[in-house]
Amino acid sequence: MRKLKIYFLLCLTILVSCDNVKNKKENDDLQKKIDTVNIVDGKVNQNIDSINKVIDNSPQIIDEEIFNVFLSMFLNDSVFRYSRIDFPIKGYNSDAENPENYLWSKDDWDFYFEEDSRYKQNESIISKVSINDRIAKWRLYIKDSGYDINYHFELVNDKWYLKQYFYKNY
Repeated sequence: MRKLKIYFLLCLTILVSCDNVKNKKENDDLQKKIDTVNIVDGKVNQNIDSINKVIDNSPQIIDEEIFNVFLSMFLNDSVFRYSRIDFPIKGYNSDAENPENYLWSKDDWDFYFEEDSRYKQNESIISKVSINDRIAKWRLYIKDSGYDINYHFELVNDKWYLKQYFYKNY
């Protein structure tokens, strides 16, 4: 039931974000793809691959609203998430003996990601997304504390991939 709600919210988010796409033809094409995802009798008619294709093939993928749909998928769908990470990834880990230029393996990144994915449960955590050219940064932090998490995504062949992860908790 929770996945159904997530998929429904995802579809709704995609539909709402289509209003902001500037090119009418591209908007119409995207809308046709979204319309193929139907919910009937409480079940999703199309599988998650259909939604992924809409996200992957969106002409305005650099748009922040569409990036947020990608981020939602990244947080909630492990198959999708791991298809967008090529381990090891570069970054920083304040818990490591040598935190600079840290290379994250799948196992140690999984451990930290579990906590990051529950950021909405902590009201003091601030979530910010910034997109510049073909780089998107997602930051989770607590103001005036040592907690500062950064995800750096890069647009490669019109798909977002996690390229760096920075964990700072002092």
